[in-house]
Amino acid sequence: MDIKIIKSVFKNLQGYENNMLSLDFLASKRVYEFEYDENVVTKLINNIYKLNSISLAGINASGKTTTLNIISDNLKIFIQNQSLNYQMIFSNYFNEKLEIENYFYHDGFVYKLISFIQKDDRNQLLIFDEEFLYEKKINSNIAKKDFLLFDGIKPKIVRSTLENNFLKPEDSVFSSILNTMDTSRKKIIKDMGHQTNFNYLSIYSEQMPISFVNYLDSSIEEFCILNQEMGVDKVPKFKIKFKGHDKEIISDFIELEKYLSSGTIKGINILMNMMLVLNSGGYLLIDEIENHLNKTIVINIIDMFTSFLNKNGATLIFTTHYSEILDSIDRSDSIYVLNKSENISLNKFSTLAYGKDRSDKKKSDLLLNGGEFKTAPSYSGYRQLIKDMKRFIEEAD
Repeated sequence: MDIKIIKSVFKNLQGYENNMLSLDFLASKRVYEFEYDENVVTKLINNIYKLNSISLAGINASGKTTTLNIISDNLKIFIQNQSLNYQMIFSNYFNEKLEIENYFYHDGFVYKLISFIQKDDRNQLLIFDEEFLYEKKINSNIAKKDFLLFDGIKPKIVRSTLENNFLKPEDSVFSSILNTMDTSRKKIIKDMGHQTNFNYLSIYSEQMPISFVNYLDSSIEEFCILNQEMGVDKVPKFKIKFKGHDKEIISDFIELEKYLSSGTIKGINILMNMMLVLNSGGYLLIDEIENHLNKTIVINIIDMFTSFLNKNGATLIFTTHYSEILDSIDRSDSIYVLNKSENISLNKFSTLAYGKDRSDKKKSDLLLNGGEFKTAPSYSGYRQLIKDMKRFIEEAD
């Protein structure tokens, strides 16, 4: 099994409650045998499992996109082994120093990495100021409560004690661990957040099955890339043919929106990225997963990550403000509910629901009713909106 990130804690993070964001990728509720057999979760060791689907749910402006962007930056640095970059989203959410505490699992070892990231606004730089890497070998019968405990364990690596020429200031000491692991199947992280407001075909392949397109639009008989020389300055051309029509349409990717619906374009992007991520055991991040897509298609996409297709333990992380989608998700510990008044708060649905977390209770009903979830739109805000709208219309007359 490839390395998996299992918990992340961000400290000194502005805009979040107590200046902290904590995300747990582990199943906290009981896991049934059928859930493991059907890849709803991925077994790490003993009775400890990783969630294969994580949702960030909340009303508009509750911090979902911000949180997804921070998760994306964290994965790129500590899983995909990228260097720090001042343009990374999380640099906007701390002043001088950010502390990140990450936990990883790989091949019988648990790693704890504490990283202090320093920001230099004048020179537009992000660098690692200090890092502490802990490692422990775990036995096959370890208890869940002890899995992430490192009491009495000394750091394996302390960044400040290393030779200065050992690694660049923008690279993590964890890169030394990643570089020793099997890289035959590169860990792929696909973040589709940049397409939330700009929907275009961003990924395509001559090997894409026509079934991908037909699932989204059954009226299409043929959709393929024309066999042509590809280069930096070459814009790919596509051939489209609809059933019952003799005419073949030739289009570049910019003009595809004239012939394909927004849902078809977004769906192709998701399915192509999903194919790569499922194959590598990587991560797929989708902001506002319901945009442009039918509810059934969204549910099918989520289900594919919790099915026999996900044999490599890939992870889907998505945001949604449509609570009805959550009714199709059985594991309430895989759902995070976000709220924002002055700061963003993040809690697992299973924690907020407590005694109401039962199979006979629809998650959408609990969320729409508000209560402990605080996910119902403000009624007082709605009433004020109506008053102001009424006054504007009357004054216009």
